[in-house]
Amino acid sequence: MFGERNGASGDAIRVVIGSVSISPSKANRNENVTCRFSAQKGTQIDVLVYDILEMQNLQEFSVMATGDEQSFVVNTMSLNPGEYMVKLNAGRDVKIAKFNVM
Repeated sequence: MFGERNGASGDAIRVVIGSVSISPSKANRNENVTCRFSAQKGTQIDVLVYDILEMQNLQEFSVMATGDEQSFVVNTMSLNPGEYMVKLNAGRDVKIAKFNVM
């Protein structure tokens, strides 16, 4: 799961973020969306939640990875119907997941 992979230019990228999942991937405005992820212990993960149509940042924060599965909640009550992205960034290792608000 963790280790190294080759980037587009062939250089090695340290993989520190493992799996990322979102549930539900299609949410009503009255239900929260939960993002679960795993990352190498001690890694700072920068999280960005944004609207892909307007490219508007909705939430931005950092968490320190524990090495176990972690999660955070996105409150959809104030979000307009549309498509949203969750971006997890640890240096050059980036994972993206999406969800829809109906």
